[in-house]
Amino acid sequence: MTLVLIVRTREGIAVVTDTVTTANTDVEMYGEMTAVEYHVYNRRKLSKIENFAIIHAGLSFLNGKTINQIVDRIPYDNPDSQEGFDYCLKQIKNKFLEEVDTEPMIKGWEKGKLILSLGIIGYNDSLPFVYRLIFLRSDNDDNLIELIESEDAFDAPYYGIDYFGDFEFVQLVIRAAKKENLLKPFDILTMHGAVLLP
Repeated sequence: MTLVLIVRTREGIAVVTDTVTTANTDVEMYGEMTAVEYHVYNRRKLSKIENFAIIHAGLSFLNGKTINQIVDRIPYDNPDSQEGFDYCLKQIKNKFLEEVDTEPMIKGWEKGKLILSLGIIGYNDSLPFVYRLIFLRSDNDDNLIELIESEDAFDAPYYGIDYFGDFEFVQLVIRAAKKENLLKPFDILTMHGAVLLP
C-alpha cells in the first residue's frame, strides 16, 4: 500500500508519503512452503531531482536496487532551466524503461499487473503539476512493458489536494473523514493556515 498526498498552495507544493512497504516471501510452515506477507517500515518513497519531487508506488526494488537508489543515481547535468522538466522526464523514463525491462521477476507476472508507478511533481511554465509514469506488465506478448503517461495540472487558481497510490485506501480514508465530518471545503489553503488548522 502506498499513499502520497500532494498539497498545492500559494507558497508552493508540499508532498507527504507513507513509509511502509508490503512484501511477500515463502517460509516453511508445518513442513510446507507457504507464501506470507510482511511489512518493511521506514522505507523512503520520495526523492528529488533538481527542482522536482519523485514519488513511487508498486515495486520497491528493481534488479537488487531500491527505487530511490535508482532515482538518486540519475545524473542531472542539464544547466538549461528552460528544458528542466523535459530533460528530467526523459532521464527518468529512459532509466526506468531499462531497469524494468531487465528485471527477471517481471517476465513471470500476469498480464496487466502494475509494476511501478512514478510521479514527478513540480512546476512547468510556472504551473504546478503531477506527471505520472505507470509501468504495467503488457497484454501484448511482443512487449514486456506497457507505459502509460499522464499529466495533471490544476486549473486556476492552482490550489488544492491530489493523491497518488492506492486508490481504494484513499477512498476508505475519505469516506471515514466524511462520516466523522472532518472534511471541509476550502478555496485557498496556505501553508501557515494548514499548520494552524485544529
